[in-house]
Formats: sequence, structure tokens, C-alpha cells
Amino acid sequence: MNPLLSSTLTAFQNGITRTALNAGIETLMSWQHTLEHADFDGAGDLSNELAQLKMTLQSPTPDPVQIARLLRSLGERTAKAAPLAHDGSSADLTALGRLLGQSAEQLE
Repeated sequence: MNPLLSSTLTAFQNGITRTALNAGIETLMSWQHTLEHADFDGAGDLSNELAQLKMTLQSPTPDPVQIARLLRSLGERTAKAAPLAHDGSSADLTALGRLLGQSAEQLE
């Protein structure tokens, strides 16, 4: 499994509120970089939403409602893109999409 995907899944499985903010932002930036170089329909939208999430998390008072909205949307987009993966990571990306949605629910 891709190390970035593996560490992201682990972070979400352990609960995102237990992940240090700086570590979470580093992961966001890694995904954003990966998606900027990806060649599938929706990669740009995912990258843009990650940029919005990063800005929201870095604000002086992060809005949990906005974070939840972005996580939900990222989860939906990730699940939609998962079948397009050609490296055997479809199931793991589907799981990540589900975990993003569950994390959004926890923040609401």
C-alpha cells in the first residue's frame, strides 16, 4: 500500500482529533501535491478542497462546521474517484472516503 494512503488511513482510524494539527496539515499538503500531478477526472477538485481545508485549519479560529462540510465533500469525491485507481488501492481509497465522511459526522 502507498505509504501516504496507509498513514492517512491510520490517522483517520485513530480519530483525527488525536492527530497533531501540524501533522495533519503536512499530510494535506502531501495529498495536495500528489493530486496536482494526478491524471484522473476530479483530481483538481480534490486538490482545491484540500487547499480550502488547509486554510480553514490554519485560521485563528477553525470553524468545525466548515471543516465537517469539507471532510464530507472530500469523502464523497474520494469514494467516487476510488474505482479509477489503477494501482490496487481502490478498496483503501473507498475506506478513506468512508472515514472522511465519518469524521465529518463527528464534528457536527
